[in-house]
Amino acid sequence: MHTQPQPSPMLKAIDLMRVNIDGLVLLDLEAHAVEVLSTIAALNDYINSPHRKSRDEQVNAQKLGRDLSLHMARVRDLMQARQSAYAMTQVMQSASSPSLSAMPVMGRRSRVIRPLTSADNAASGPLEIPGNKPTAWDTEARRGGEAKEAGAHPQSGEASLQAKR
Repeated sequence: MHTQPQPSPMLKAIDLMRVNIDGLVLLDLEAHAVEVLSTIAALNDYINSPHRKSRDEQVNAQKLGRDLSLHMARVRDLMQARQSAYAMTQVMQSASSPSLSAMPVMGRRSRVIRPLTSADNAASGPLEIPGNKPTAWDTEARRGGEAKEAGAHPQSGEASLQAKR
């Protein structure tokens, strides 16, 4: 019986990082996350295996492991965003129904989630990032080194020497 050769964890990591995760739905993201986690485990097994590896192979596998871990963090963020969007649509659909019994009971510590279009969430104007505008410090001419120039203000010890002459 012939078995099909399995790709190395390095090749699988490269293929997984090339997937356009922005276009995936929540179920596909979850399946992708399982593959990424299993590939990270396979890379760790390869790195920690006692087999002889060149220094380049070792460094390449470690770099791919780091890159795949960063990719996994992005996948988790997208999964969380998709889950919250799904929950938001569920809340919006239940809020639009005329039945008041479907409304959750608001307890003392309950949080109110408002849609993104509500007036509370609207910005009062365009957002500015502090530090991008030039300040007076940036626009004024830089001063410095005047004491070193000829005829500049004498320093404390020099004033008494010039007065004695």
